[in-house]
Amino acid sequence: MAETIAPITRDQLASFLGNNDLIRRFEKLFQIAGNTTPINIEIIFRLIEELSIAIGGVDGKANQSLSSIVDLARLLETDAGTAIAIANQVSDSLHALSRSIEVASTNPQFQFPRTFSVDYIDWDQTPSVVAQTARMEWNTADDTLNLHHSDGVTQQMGQELYGRILNNTGVTIPNGSCLGINPTTNSYVLFIADGTLSPITIVGVTTQDIPDGTQGRITVWGRVRDIDTTGTPFGEVWTAGQVLYVSTTVAGGFTNVKPTAPNLSLPIAQVISVNASTGQIAVRPTVEQQLFYGQFAKTTDQVPSAVNTADALTWDSSLIGNGVTIGGTTSQIIVANAGLYKFSVSLQLTSSSASVKNVWIWFRKNGVDVASSSMITSLDSATAIRTPSRDLFFSLAAGDYIEIMFASDSTAMTVDNIAATAFAPAAPAALLSVNQEQQ
Repeated sequence: MAETIAPITRDQLASFLGNNDLIRRFEKLFQIAGNTTPINIEIIFRLIEELSIAIGGVDGKANQSLSSIVDLARLLETDAGTAIAIANQVSDSLHALSRSIEVASTNPQFQFPRTFSVDYIDWDQTPSVVAQTARMEWNTADDTLNLHHSDGVTQQMGQELYGRILNNTGVTIPNGSCLGINPTTNSYVLFIADGTLSPITIVGVTTQDIPDGTQGRITVWGRVRDIDTTGTPFGEVWTAGQVLYVSTTVAGGFTNVKPTAPNLSLPIAQVISVNASTGQIAVRPTVEQQLFYGQFAKTTDQVPSAVNTADALTWDSSLIGNGVTIGGTTSQIIVANAGLYKFSVSLQLTSSSASVKNVWIWFRKNGVDVASSSMITSLDSATAIRTPSRDLFFSLAAGDYIEIMFASDSTAMTVDNIAATAFAPAAPAALLSVNQEQQ
């Protein structure tokens, strides 16, 4: 039994043609085709009308089919038989296209083109949505898009930079903890700024609780929310705008007191709002490479072992140091880290006879005299005191050592430690300061 199809009106034709000339041609097509091909032609019209909305991503095929219909209309003016054959072909083509669209919309595994081109996307600025993983919506307060990650983490796009890490510390890492990498174990740890870890290993601040054995996110740059920013957990009182440093006593913690050597001074965040549970900080790590140093003293006398004989100055006191130490012998100053170092030495020389005495002072690196490093001074009386000094730069590898050498053409001189007086502290026989200038 033939299918009964409602006639297509002029308004329906206009909805997908939009051109008066085409409408007239289609009307003429009806007149010429008569009763010979009503079903084929009306099916074509119906398919075009339905597919004009449904086929979005296949505009090229739709346009091609519409062009064929226009050609069909032209042919019907002169050759109805040929037009009917073309109409049947176009009908089959459009039916196949319709079936493809239906399959693509109902079967997610079907590899049908799903892309589309747009000039722009307008987001609803007053959305009413429930946050869930992989969802995005406009955030009016922060004037950006929210991107919802797993475990309830919401990223303000363009205003926060995250990293994703694996917690294998054995315990849960709390939200708002400073994290770094332990190079020995190559794992993430709660960072502490007491000098046990290099500042260049610090990463950021956790933006969620991360249970042991799971992955979570840390803020490398941006805001961390919903933490205690009163300072109470660290025995301090914080106020909005204060700079926070990595704590030197609490692993993963903060302090509003700038640390000093030998601890590390690592500004990492600023207090945005103060609250015991909904406080916010702006994370912005300021990381500089750690520079190592040391200062050493000789607090005992030393005299030449013989005339015109090189002697290594020995050291007996480490006044302060990090990465620079008195080494395998008491004359060796060893650096643990490669870099460019500045050595500044001063000696206090005294005479024990009236004759003139010349004293040479120079540097040795790894047991070899350093070229052009000598300085010479003279003592010209029994009461003469000289305090020669010199600065020299050395490019050192880890484990290299420097020695300060001296010699005299007379044994009647002393690298002299002078005791304190009632009005002044003691004057050490020698002082040496070592500062790393560049890593």
